[in-house]
Parts: sequence; C-alpha cells; structure tokens
Amino acid sequence: NLSIITTFLLIALIPGSIFILMLYLLITPIRKATELLQLNSQDGILRPVLFTTPIRIRELRQLRDTYNQLVYTARQQQARLEQLSNTDRLTNIPNRRAFDEALETTWRRLKRHQQSVALILVDIDYFKRFNDHYGHQAGDDALHRVAQALQSCAKRTDEMAARFGGEEFALILYIEDANSLDATRHRISECIRELNILHGYSSVSHLLTISFGIAWIRESGQWLDRMSKEEWLRAADAALYEAKASGRNCNMLQMITPDVPFTESPVWQQSPD
Repeated sequence: NLSIITTFLLIALIPGSIFILMLYLLITPIRKATELLQLNSQDGILRPVLFTTPIRIRELRQLRDTYNQLVYTARQQQARLEQLSNTDRLTNIPNRRAFDEALETTWRRLKRHQQSVALILVDIDYFKRFNDHYGHQAGDDALHRVAQALQSCAKRTDEMAARFGGEEFALILYIEDANSLDATRHRISECIRELNILHGYSSVSHLLTISFGIAWIRESGQWLDRMSKEEWLRAADAALYEAKASGRNCNMLQMITPDVPFTESPVWQQSPD
C-alpha cells in the first residue's frame, strides 16, 4: 500500500533529519575551534576560542573555557617574559633593546606630527674611580639609584629613561619650549644631587655627579626625512662629549631645527630664547 509506505518513510525521515541537524549543530563549533587552533599553530598567535551553539553541551563549554584560560595564562607569561627581556636587571629600568624600540617609535611619530622632543645621553662622572675605591657593590647600588632618579624625570607614558650601557643612560623627553628645556636640565641635575652619594675621588665634586648631552628637535615635521634617528643619537652623543670635555658636571645642548642642522660641535650651554 502506497500510503503505508509513504507514512513509513516519513516516520523514518523525521528522526533521520533530527539526527543530521543535531550532528551539524555539534560539528560546527568543533570545526570552527579546529580551524582556529590550526591558524594559531600557523602564525604563532594565541587566540581564544569563541563559538556559540544553540545546544548547551556542558563538555563543549568546559573545553572552550579551559582552553581560553590557558590562552590567558600564556599571554600573561608572554607579556612577563617580554617585560623581563626589555628590563635591565641591575637598575630595573628599560634596557638598550627597549630604548632602541622606543627611539624607532618616537622617530616615526616625529616625522608624522609636529612635536618637540629631546634625546638626552647621561654619563656618570668618574664612575670607574668610584667603582675602584668603593667596590662593585657600592657601584651597583649607585647605578640603581641614579637610574631610578632619572626615571622619575620621565613623566609621560611615551617618555622613558633607559640604561644605555655601563654607566650611561638615555632619556626621551617631550620639551615644548626653552623654559621647559631649562626646567628639565635643572631637574635632571638636581635629582642626582639629591641622592647625596659621596664620591671622594671625583675631580669635580665631593658628591656623585653626571654630565649629559641634549639633542633637542624643536618642532619636528617632514623635514626630518633629511635626517635619521642615528644622526639624532649622534647629536646627543656629540653634546655629551662636549659636556665631558668642558670639565664634566655640566650639560651641553644641540638644538636641531630646519634652519639649524646637526653639527658635530654643539656650543650652547644656555637654552636659546
């Protein structure tokens, strides 16, 4: 009987359709999660698994939540490792690697927007004598205290103080005008003086002092295409060299503008009007 056969087929088709639908609803989130895991494996980037299904299956939700917790933990550990790799262990401030990255970022920003930024290289005066007479432990303690003092001069999130190498430090500070520049120069010198670290073997003071050179880019812009960040760094280094050659415990300024290009012999000891 055709009607009986049709009824039988319909009865058989309904559970079969329900089974196929259920299978699709189960397979789809698993397939999406598998594709995401494959993508994570290919590019090395951990992404959380985000899938939804109208069927509330406890095991699938537990699998998703457990994996996402692992991703969160791995990201935290990765961020911690990155922070450690960019931090100088002795002074607990950014190291040379972090400084190089910040210098590159700042340089790109300077060419896009008009800003006034100073690159400052700092050297502790007669530090070898300090180490030789007071010992390396006292020298390490002095380096740490100087580093923390210099870091206090970096107020903005896009400013930084970093250990450049040995007893040298580097700062990137945003300085808008000559008054701000004078205040910054005074603040840097004063923060070291306030440490009150005795240095009986210095030729310039009975306290530990610093010399520093400033390369100040006043009102940046596309004209910086004619320069490079390496030249900016050399300008600060040349200013530091002049400060040390002038007797130490002082600072020298190299102002860089479109009309005043970089020179190897910065001569200003006072800020320009």
